[in-house]
Amino acid sequence: MRARLAGLLGAAIIAASCGSPNATPTALPTAPAAPSTVSSPGLTPGASHAPMTTATPSATPAPFATGHWQATGSMALARGIPRAVLLGDGRVLVVGNDEEGSNCVRPDSVQSETWDPSSGTWTAGPSLNAPRSDFAAAPVAGGGVLVTGGVTAGVIDQFSTHQSYSSTYVYDPRSEPAAWSRTGLLDRARTLPTAVALLDGRVLVAGGYYLSGGQGSVGPASGVELASYRGPRRGPLPVATPSWDIAPPAIAPTFATAELYDPGASSWSATGPLHYARVGAPAVTLVDGRVLVAGSAMLRQSWNYTQPDVNARADETAEIYDPRTGRFSLTGDLPAVDWSPLAKWGPYPVNSFGVTAPGALVALADGGALLVGQVTPWSIAALDLTGSTVRTLRFDPATGRWALIDQSVTASVSVGGTTSTERP
Repeated sequence: MRARLAGLLGAAIIAASCGSPNATPTALPTAPAAPSTVSSPGLTPGASHAPMTTATPSATPAPFATGHWQATGSMALARGIPRAVLLGDGRVLVVGNDEEGSNCVRPDSVQSETWDPSSGTWTAGPSLNAPRSDFAAAPVAGGGVLVTGGVTAGVIDQFSTHQSYSSTYVYDPRSEPAAWSRTGLLDRARTLPTAVALLDGRVLVAGGYYLSGGQGSVGPASGVELASYRGPRRGPLPVATPSWDIAPPAIAPTFATAELYDPGASSWSATGPLHYARVGAPAVTLVDGRVLVAGSAMLRQSWNYTQPDVNARADETAEIYDPRTGRFSLTGDLPAVDWSPLAKWGPYPVNSFGVTAPGALVALADGGALLVGQVTPWSIAALDLTGSTVRTLRFDPATGRWALIDQSVTASVSVGGTTSTERP
């Protein structure tokens, strides 16, 4: 969960840490990287609307590969939730620097760097036009990178005037010098959208939520189609406005709509909507060219002290987009979290807070995918225990079902001011 600080004191502290390009970078978060950083495999540099070929999904698992991690060159900037995208020439571009747990957009989020695998070194790249956070990035035809959506720096005060971006920029490594160029605007400004490259060179962007630049309204904002706002529906709306002892939080409209970027025309066009509005949902292009989207980040509080209204079914479900039809279809639900490891402490009720980090999707050679790093916090109030469950799930393209591959559970308890952590 991207928790935002509230109150004047918090805003003053944020302004001090975020207002200077020379501020000490935030340590990298322990939560998995934003799902929008996952690049799609199989994108052919320079391709432009090549005919879509469809491979027959196979349920036969691919052979396991073994390997190891080794150190390489260090970036010039320590980054929180960077977007890393593979370029057409084999290098990797990194851009962005989100500050987790704050209400500020860092000035140094504009800086980009490229990593050269042949030398293991990083080189400074061109900067974006303006700071932004919670944006999406994906490879684009021609071997470059597309950045779109997100949130503006706004004004750091008790009113928090951050706004959703609709602007889109493309990095072309072939230009001299390499630079970002502005291209077509999204039809809907989106914060925390999902972006993924299709095999024909286009880019699919879906979901996200809308910030109007203030806390002014509750519910769908002016100019947002009601059809795209699909929050929870737990009963009829009240006939009369209820009375509140304190003001309720503003609700940020969430999107089920989707758009396609055409690199040839440098423009966006509408495509079929998701079944559920999703925020920061992981997505990946499968080997047959379809796109798998799974889960959602169940945000409790966000920019401008608002609350994106995400349907509870969004983090339990997955959908597949078919570029040939332009439609999303529901596939197998994600399995429920297995709480049995917590039974060692007795038959106490487990309180779950929903998925806070939806994980990252990785395409497999057999046509399936892995969902890695889905985090679900929990607590047992009677024992003053808190913890989290981190899962890896595998999607079977033949059956459309998910299987649990790995689950890690950690628990923390505070006794006498000392916190200890263990694995049940």
